[in-house]
Amino acid sequence: MLTDDILLSILGRVDTATATRTSVLSKRWRDLPWLLPVLNLRVWDFLPHSCPEPIAAHHMDQAMSRLTKATRSLLADPNSKSTIIKRLSLQLYVTGDYALEIGSLACDAIDCGVVKNMCLAIVDEKDPRDCEHEYMLQQALAVDGFLTAYPSVFQCLTKLRLYNVWFAEWDMQHLLFDSCKQLKQLSLSHCDVGDSSVWQINAPDSKLRILEVRMSCLKRIEVLCLPKLKHLSWDEWFCFEAPLRFGSVPSLKVQGLICGATIDHQEFSLSQVLHGTRNIHTLPLARRRRPNQWRRRAIWRSLQTYATTGLNFCWIRLTEVPAWRGHCGC
Repeated sequence: MLTDDILLSILGRVDTATATRTSVLSKRWRDLPWLLPVLNLRVWDFLPHSCPEPIAAHHMDQAMSRLTKATRSLLADPNSKSTIIKRLSLQLYVTGDYALEIGSLACDAIDCGVVKNMCLAIVDEKDPRDCEHEYMLQQALAVDGFLTAYPSVFQCLTKLRLYNVWFAEWDMQHLLFDSCKQLKQLSLSHCDVGDSSVWQINAPDSKLRILEVRMSCLKRIEVLCLPKLKHLSWDEWFCFEAPLRFGSVPSLKVQGLICGATIDHQEFSLSQVLHGTRNIHTLPLARRRRPNQWRRRAIWRSLQTYATTGLNFCWIRLTEVPAWRGHCGC
């Protein structure tokens, strides 16, 4: 007979929807999902297996209903839980009342000391190409309302993913850096503070180590101060100039860039996006597979110019990646 430790190890390798369903197998299996030290509650795991894309609103509602039921069964009475949850990963839509109940359950578990670390992904199924400013503003209000309603979430939030959100500049700094003191990884897909705006990050007390940006209309990101930042990647920018500037980033070692440039994009020296860095050893560079894009010889010319600074790169990779097609995934 397998021990509980082995069974828990097996349950830890499947999604939570499957793990909770095992509780009906026998009396022995009934309590095992409640002993898992890591909980991954993903709304995508509760969608129908044959769910077509784009995902319909009623399928999203059904998935959130099932996710809420699973969350309630696992977190409804946190004081009775004998195992500390080392990491709670939540992925949800912020539509309807389901998100409010899930947020309340998570907040209670945090307040009771049951949950120590939390990862949160607030996803959206709308194709970025179909997102109007008004829609992104509504998404931002929903995200802000969810997070500010449960301040305990900020205390242990270590990883955050957001999609299709239009922030005001002050809100972005306050929400992502001033409030989330424990945040170590931030991923923003099609999130902006305004077309062709400059996002300045000045967070000397931040613990952020990984910053990932995808498909943004920002003109530029200026990292004035992020002392713990080790990895920064920007997958597709659209403005016609160097997308990054750095101030104090003493820990930055990996910088990845994927350019969506067209023939209208001006060439710029690679030193413009590396100035202020001293410890980068990995530099992945890529272009979208479209006509008339960044030319490899232009990139190599920039590398040869920048080599005169004396920096030694351990790994430089030039690749091509497919053009964006369809939904922006997790």
